[in-house]
Amino acid sequence: MMLDSDKVKASEAGKNRLREAMKNAKLTQEELANLANVGVDTIKRLLGTKLAPNGVERWAVKNITKVLNISPLEIVNTQDWNQYLQLPQEFEPLIKEKISPFCGREFVFAAFDEFLKNNINGYFILEGYAGAGKSTIAAQCAVKYQSLCYFTNYSDSYESFEKSIRKQLINRYNLEDSPYDNLISLLTNASRTSNEPIVIVIDALNEVDHKLKPGQNVLFLPDYLPKNTYFFVTRQPYDFSIKNPLRLINSRVKYFNLNADEYKINNYEDIRKYIKHLLNESHCKEYLNKWIINYNLEYQSFIDRLLKKSDANFKVLKIWLNSIVLDNYDDPNFEDIPKRLNNYYENHWEIMGMRDPALPIELMEKSLFILVNYDDFIELDKLAGLIDKDEYETENILKRWIEFLRKTRQQGKDCYKIHHPGFLLFLKSQNALKPEREIFYTLNQKLNNLKSLCNT
Repeated sequence: MMLDSDKVKASEAGKNRLREAMKNAKLTQEELANLANVGVDTIKRLLGTKLAPNGVERWAVKNITKVLNISPLEIVNTQDWNQYLQLPQEFEPLIKEKISPFCGREFVFAAFDEFLKNNINGYFILEGYAGAGKSTIAAQCAVKYQSLCYFTNYSDSYESFEKSIRKQLINRYNLEDSPYDNLISLLTNASRTSNEPIVIVIDALNEVDHKLKPGQNVLFLPDYLPKNTYFFVTRQPYDFSIKNPLRLINSRVKYFNLNADEYKINNYEDIRKYIKHLLNESHCKEYLNKWIINYNLEYQSFIDRLLKKSDANFKVLKIWLNSIVLDNYDDPNFEDIPKRLNNYYENHWEIMGMRDPALPIELMEKSLFILVNYDDFIELDKLAGLIDKDEYETENILKRWIEFLRKTRQQGKDCYKIHHPGFLLFLKSQNALKPEREIFYTLNQKLNNLKSLCNT
């Protein structure tokens, strides 16, 4: 466990940030030292104007940054500030793989820092479509904040989560291992011993096996949290009337939609940074640059085409780049979906239940056929009319697919479309959705009539 007496050093950027913060606060070195209850020499050591071979005590940095209303991580590199803390062994390989390399996402962490600053505790819920980069952000969060963490997969249960977090809490905060202490008791005891915020990252909540009773959430997370305790949770979008694995009633909760229109520019810029990193610094840069030259492409054209085809989706982008490097992908226009991407979308098809005999497959196929061929957002009432079902029954079908659809509200009506252009191409190639099928004959005529009506 880290102690306040441990010593740290300011980074070069941190020294500049300290000068800037002092200037903004209109404080001299002597005035800041007095307010922070530290010596003037401590300020000088942080600024680099006085030698400090071993650095200064963490408590001094905390006092100084508290006076200046900034974070210690603005002065000291995250790794140095948390140098004695280690990632959980069970997740360390996954985390290192996810964040190598890591680019951008500052807008997400800025929002989380703001949440930490303005709330004494609570849940920060990061929502985003499949492939939006949530797990990588969670991995970086675990490193940046040296947090406790849990990365789920579909078979995970409360028992495995509780066992892992219990072990991390006990080891991190030197707690007594009592079998009678539940999660909230351990968190309460940890909060009493920690001078730092307690951050717990939970990735992919949607992949936890859902066996809920009314009022429960899948990991039995508490409504009420101790002071200075925060959860950073990632998940795909949910329709709460179908399933709500995070039922929190009384806690402070911030929902952050990674795919919201207001962050579209941020996501595209982060994708650009990632591609540029691969072209200039990664182990595959030579192969990618050679591929660009072989197809007589401009670098900017290569980046722009990938941006358009990936639609700012990191998972899709990575699959496309891996296909270039590993599979001799030979389409410089990126019109042909590579095999790896087809396999990825096949998993979407399974999750949507398109092969589940217990579901109304024909009705689902008709609904999906319309979504695939309408080419824009379609109103719920129009979709229901085309398949001759009421809006309630139609909406229940769409709710099962909410993580694969974009939903908006136009002129007071709910509207839907397929969330990703690559997935749309995959769906159009499926035999089950071919317009030549007999079940689509009348439906196709209705759809064409609707398109004609909308265009007049």
